[in-house]
Amino acid sequence: MAKSLDIGLMMPYSSIYPMGKLFKNGLIEILDHHKDEIDYTLHQEFVGPASIEEVNKADDKHASYNDVDIVSGIVNSRTVAEASASFKKGTQYHFANLGEHLYDQKRLPDHVAIESRSIWKEVYALTNYAYNSISKNGAYAASFYDTGYAYAQMVDVALKDNGKKDFLPVLVSQIPPPGQPSNVEEVVDRIERLMPDWIFAAFCGSEATRFLKAFYKKGLHKKIKLLGLSFFSEKLLELDTDEVAVLSVLETTEDSLDISEYNKNHFYNLGRNSARSILLQNGIESQNQKTGIGKSIFSCKMKDAGGLYLEKVQSAKQIKMNNKHIQEILKQPASVWQNPYMCI
Repeated sequence: MAKSLDIGLMMPYSSIYPMGKLFKNGLIEILDHHKDEIDYTLHQEFVGPASIEEVNKADDKHASYNDVDIVSGIVNSRTVAEASASFKKGTQYHFANLGEHLYDQKRLPDHVAIESRSIWKEVYALTNYAYNSISKNGAYAASFYDTGYAYAQMVDVALKDNGKKDFLPVLVSQIPPPGQPSNVEEVVDRIERLMPDWIFAAFCGSEATRFLKAFYKKGLHKKIKLLGLSFFSEKLLELDTDEVAVLSVLETTEDSLDISEYNKNHFYNLGRNSARSILLQNGIESQNQKTGIGKSIFSCKMKDAGGLYLEKVQSAKQIKMNNKHIQEILKQPASVWQNPYMCI
């Protein structure tokens, strides 16, 4: 007999990207493979930008009206840690995010779990590689709004782990007018004047595309190594050239370099992974359980025929939460975004 489960979803909203819909569809895909073992009902609550207040409000409704057994959804780790003190005992919580923030895992109650890609670890791995394998002369570039995530923190941790006491040159766009994108072209102008050997480019969405086009137009790709996260390197597909390469951390299986499942449709995959966690929590092993996943640094370039040409550089250096510099960060006050909008 199938086990009955009522699952409450916390659905963030973005006018730019259907992140909540993708998460829900990924969740359903995996759960539907187990219809003989689980009879589930989804209860959906929209949480806007997924602030602490909106998350607690949705949680109250799931508990008092929807009477759910499990709560899931896309909420960033800092918000989960802050909101978890009010979460209902007796209910399972399986949140998901890309890993835009560091958070103190000790603050999470036993019935609260986070499924995360831990993007902050990828920032660390890329910076560590660049500093040791390219040169000590690097720089960090970002749009104003992306500085609210843990990019710069992890660049700094990687540098400190390598004995560098001061930070890299920082090139951040000015605050744009309301509703307008950042002036990333101006950032590229400043990179040209500085001429570092490598640049960590913390851009996403349309700003990433504009940055890459401006970077290529000035010929900087011939002189400066470019580093970025996987959703940055994807924007190479929007260029009219195969000359630009981006160093990115990608997830692969042990026996394949096929990155399609793990590095595209990020929010869809968060839903799939959350479903797997829910199944395991309820004694059901997913037929589609991911195994042997590792992270490596790749050089990514666009192919003539479309798609990305990938060349593995090396395995990504791992960092653990007990790193002394991370522990110092967790003790410090921080001003961060509560939303989970990283990469859109």
